[in-house]
Amino acid sequence: MLFGLLKADRDWMLSRKARVRFLISSLVSILLFVFVVALGKEPTLIREINQSNILKAASFLLVLAPLGISVLCIYFGMAWYCWRFDRSERFVRAMWLLVFFFTPPFGPIAYYFFVYRTQTSTARAS
Repeated sequence: MLFGLLKADRDWMLSRKARVRFLISSLVSILLFVFVVALGKEPTLIREINQSNILKAASFLLVLAPLGISVLCIYFGMAWYCWRFDRSERFVRAMWLLVFFFTPPFGPIAYYFFVYRTQTSTARAS
């Protein structure tokens, strides 16, 4: 997986490093969504990128690539946590996974703020 999730055992998923990465990824995902909505409202920017040279298009993609990686990090990280480490009932976890599937990127972001943060803070306190 991405962002250090190759060894995503329970200790890593509950660590401060993971919580910070998921927080940053969720905030970047929100910003990316706002950016995409803004692009949709300003189609001249997209036309300029399409008509400009390859260097401008490559720089545009270099800006979007890390944002896309952040979206993947929060998406797969929260899905992995939900599937493997969440202490909720199976039905609740299955509903969250359906929310992930049908409402990207908002499902994983909501899961991060409402479930993951709560469970990791209680696990850290105990």
